[in-house]
Amino acid sequence: MGTKLSGQVETLCCGSPGYVAPEVLNKEGYGVKADIFSCGVIMYMLLIGVSPFAGATVEEVTEKNKQCEIDFLASTWKEVSKKAFDLAVRMLERDQYHRLNVKECLEHDWFKVEELKTPLKKAFSSIKEHGE
Repeated sequence: MGTKLSGQVETLCCGSPGYVAPEVLNKEGYGVKADIFSCGVIMYMLLIGVSPFAGATVEEVTEKNKQCEIDFLASTWKEVSKKAFDLAVRMLERDQYHRLNVKECLEHDWFKVEELKTPLKKAFSSIKEHGE
């Protein structure tokens, strides 16, 4: 059973280099949108096969992550649909106040299909229930 998120502002700096939202690394205070950013990193990696913050050292990865230096070269994304690209860009928005929230992500056109399979419907329902 999941826990409903409170919307409380957190300040603990934690997470894995390359996956952490910039506001966490910059100690700006963060909320649930930090998780949207991390999901955006995973989506980016699944869609094009590389990390948005690749580097030779942990320090290099962390600095790119902290500055949110993401390369969205058109040639790299040419095989990815415009809807998937749009969702990834909006999930990886540097400014947490302009980044999509859970509801906006789940309502994005990339997720809209005529008929969702039963397990996916249950997963979306659970995410919506616990993430708003």
